[in-house]
Amino acid sequence: MTERGSSDAGGIIGILFLLAVLGWVAAVLILPHMNMTNQEALGHRDAMHQIAGEMELHQADAETILVPRFDGSLNIFVNRRDFENVPYPDRNEIAAGISDMWCQQVSPFLLPAVHFRDIQTGSTLITRGCVFQSSPDITGNYSGTVHNNTVNVDSTFEVQLVKSTNGVRGCMQVELPLVGTGPINGTLNDRSIVVGLTSPDVRILFTGTRVGHSITGHYTVSSNGQTGTFTLHQDVPRVKNGFDPSNCPR
Repeated sequence: MTERGSSDAGGIIGILFLLAVLGWVAAVLILPHMNMTNQEALGHRDAMHQIAGEMELHQADAETILVPRFDGSLNIFVNRRDFENVPYPDRNEIAAGISDMWCQQVSPFLLPAVHFRDIQTGSTLITRGCVFQSSPDITGNYSGTVHNNTVNVDSTFEVQLVKSTNGVRGCMQVELPLVGTGPINGTLNDRSIVVGLTSPDVRILFTGTRVGHSITGHYTVSSNGQTGTFTLHQDVPRVKNGFDPSNCPR
């Protein structure tokens, strides 16, 4: 009787497991065809706002429609001609950055994806799944703003970054009244980046986090203890071949 009881229990567990798997498969197949409710979409409004801003940078005059799906996927309807006018390497990087913005804040359980679709026909242009989504290539030209908290001063700056074997290296140029121009190098760990700038006048440590093609974080000036925050966004086109960080302006 004991052996039969164990066998029956095992059979029930097996049936329940099979039903759970079938339910998951059904959800994966059906839910991508259902739109999120307005209430559910509100939970993703920050990511959608970021994505809309990113698309506007690359398609300023084109209409973009974002439609979140019940399984956590996102349909992005764009003008095919404008989208395909972006050179392929840059287009692929744009898709990677936008997918990263969306995928890092949804559950991968139902295998969500980001689909770029033709706004006229609905046909798929690019699909990037969230399960195997990785951060986009960090190599590129960046521009942004920097704020010195200590003296309450803002400025703009530009950065060129190249991924290296041991991390990242590149050049930074900050506009007056702030200073901090010269070569930089540091470490890269998935979304986290730490780089240091050493010039004759100043040493600065920058610590940031990447989401899509943006880097935000804070910095500390080692010589005087001043602190601040910064925001960078990757520009198109990216860094040209032959870029040499050893020839940075100082």
